[in-house]
Amino acid sequence: ERRVELLKANGYNAIRTSHNPVSRAFVDACNRLGVLLMEEAFDCWDAGKNSDDYHLFFEDWWQRDIASMVLRDRNAPAIVFWSIGNEIPNRHVARGAALSAALSEYIRHLDDAGGGSRRAITSAYP
Repeated sequence: ERRVELLKANGYNAIRTSHNPVSRAFVDACNRLGVLLMEEAFDCWDAGKNSDDYHLFFEDWWQRDIASMVLRDRNAPAIVFWSIGNEIPNRHVARGAALSAALSEYIRHLDDAGGGSRRAITSAYP
């Protein structure tokens, strides 16, 4: 909460998390303090940046990890965007486009199931 308070005191009103979902305490602090939040799921999908990256586990875990993030935070007023990834190595090829569509559709399904708001879904790129 202290970090969110410091950011807000210095004029920040929105935060983009990077590469993994943040803690529930962080989301709760943003809710209490009125800070908008873009929550990000991944920094790679099935093509990694390093030999021991998440790409080794992506196929088996991506749905569980997305569900964990969205189901936990879909009712948080601070969440204004979902991010399916940042600096994804294979986003510019056909497989990356297909994964982007699958991830986005799964998030929409989960967010809507809770009476969701159809939040925007994005993927950052440098």
